Amino acid sequence: MFVDDILEMLEAGWEPKEIAKELKIPLEAVYEAPRFTYETLRGVMVVAEASSRREYTREAGDALKEERRRCCSSTKYKCKGYQ
Repeated sequence: MFVDDILEMLEAGWEPKEIAKELKIPLEAVYEAPRFTYETLRGVMVVAEASSRREYTREAGDALKEERRRCCSSTKYKCKGYQ
């Protein structure tokens, strides 16, 4: 039995007791499925958020440096707001 099967049954409106009886598993296993999913997804989201945040900061910083370099090296434009 897989966690996603239990979650699908819960989503379809089955009662936890019905699921436990149908799948011949302990009632606690039915309650554990959403907890397990939550813990797994929480860990994944934290890792993905930290990683993407670092990449975004690096990219944004590089883009800002390039914009400043172009602005400040040009005789046509003054560096308003960048100094």
